[in-house]
Amino acid sequence: MPSFLSAAFAEEDAISQIVIDSSRHILYTLSNKGTISVFDMGADGQSMSRTTAMSQASIVQHAIKIVK
Repeated sequence: MPSFLSAAFAEEDAISQIVIDSSRHILYTLSNKGTISVFDMGADGQSMSRTTAMSQASIVQHAIKIVK
């Protein structure tokens, strides 16, 4: 298991789901508290860098703005 995932499982807000888009080399995680994180695995799928993360509260705030 990559070190970034090992650390995530040990934290208070552990990862509950992982999805990989192998055609675009993107890894998505969903935490127990609803945070979505996006990781770029590089052009060859061999590297890893976190691109962005959004908490559940932030997702809700953005959704409210859209529906108003």
